[in-house]
Amino acid sequence: MKAVSGRGARALVALSVLVAASTLLLRLADPDLFGHIAAGRWMVAHRPILREDPFSYASAGPVRYTAVLSEVFFHLVDRVSGAVGLNLVHVLLTATLLGLVATRAPGSAPSRVLVVGLVLVSSFAALTLKPQVLSSLLFAGLLLLLDRAPSRDPRRLLLLPLLFVVWANV
Repeated sequence: MKAVSGRGARALVALSVLVAASTLLLRLADPDLFGHIAAGRWMVAHRPILREDPFSYASAGPVRYTAVLSEVFFHLVDRVSGAVGLNLVHVLLTATLLGLVATRAPGSAPSRVLVVGLVLVSSFAALTLKPQVLSSLLFAGLLLLLDRAPSRDPRRLLLLPLLFVVWANV
C-alpha cells in the first residue's frame, strides 16, 4: 500500500477536518445559545454589560456576564444571517479548532485523520455553539503561540496580553 505524502497528505487531513466539522451542521440544539443571543441583543440595544438576568424568573440579584464578546458576536451573526449564519460560524470555528489539532498532531496523514476523528468524537457534546467553543479555540491559539513564538520570533509573545483580554471576555 502506497503511503500518502506531500500535497495528497495535506488534502487528506484538510478533507477530514472539513468532513468532521460539517457533522455539526444544523446542530443548534443547545438551549443556552438562544439565551446568549438574547443577552447580546440586549447589550447591543442598551449598551452596558448586563448586571442582572432579565430573561430568567429564577435569577434574583446580580449576575456576572463574562461572555460579553461572544454573546454580542452571536447576536450580530443571528441578526445578519439567522440560523444559516450561526451554523456556518459553528462549522468554521470547529474546523479551525480541528485544523489546529491536525497541524499539531504527530505522524503520518492517516494518523492525523484518526486524531481529528477521535477529538471530534470525544468532544462532540462540548462542541455546541456557545462561548466555550471560542474559549477552546483561543486556548489552542495560546498553545500554538507559546510553542512557536520563542523559536521563531519572541516578539509574538507580546500578543499574549491581547489574547488574554479577548479570552476573558469571550
